[in-house]
Amino acid sequence: MKYYLKDFLGGILVVILTILTMNFITLDLRIVTFLIAILLMGYAYFFIKKRNLKWLSIILLVLPIATAFYFGILPELPGMWMAIVFFLFAAVIGYSASIKKVVFLGMALFAVFSFYIVPGIVEDNLSEHGNEAAPEVQFISIENGKMTSLKDFEAHVLVLDFFGTWCAPCIKEMDELKRVQEHFRDNSKVEIILVCTEQGGDTPDKVHPFMMKHNLDFKAYFDTGNVSHRNLKFTGVPALVILDQRGNVRFRHEGYNPSENLAKNLIDFINTLLP
Repeated sequence: MKYYLKDFLGGILVVILTILTMNFITLDLRIVTFLIAILLMGYAYFFIKKRNLKWLSIILLVLPIATAFYFGILPELPGMWMAIVFFLFAAVIGYSASIKKVVFLGMALFAVFSFYIVPGIVEDNLSEHGNEAAPEVQFISIENGKMTSLKDFEAHVLVLDFFGTWCAPCIKEMDELKRVQEHFRDNSKVEIILVCTEQGGDTPDKVHPFMMKHNLDFKAYFDTGNVSHRNLKFTGVPALVILDQRGNVRFRHEGYNPSENLAKNLIDFINTLLP
């Protein structure tokens, strides 16, 4: 029995290492899933291989990270249920590996899943394509305090990004938007604007210092009462929407993870909306 308790505690250690990685190193789910797979395979190889009831040890080992993913990742990225199956597979590879070739095969499969499949799952779960009329959206210009609406951007492909000055993923997403802005710098038909919400206690006074600190060369606005944010059916930040030149909502994206190739995806999609 003590061995199975050890397996469960090993699984909890994997969760702790995952949390530390995501808090202090990277949120990139490509790296996170690859790391988890390596940890599970390594534990199974060194500690479970000689057990009699290997299946019970595998379940106890994988249970903590599966639970963590179920409550922490799947609510936002339901497609990542595949990762739980992937983790079970990684542990099985570990205890069944009798020669180095099997381990190398496992590593190759881990890399394929983590670096080629995970980005697609993240992109599909965070993005939504459509073609519907935009709701009433108004916000205050940080530059002059005037009320602005979507009508002020008519005949433009508009990228509107809601953010919070306290939001680390928002800052990461803005780095992607810089690349998009640079790509379309000479195209006057593409406009990218940032809209700060009141979430997290933000105020208009916090926006300008934030823009200066992060060297952001975008038009900035403030969404008083989060009205526009709610009208566009968003609940959190970062939240990004693209409107075509007729003012229709064509693309929505809520949340951000470095594993997705957001800048390239935005550039490719915006190009489809231009004449």
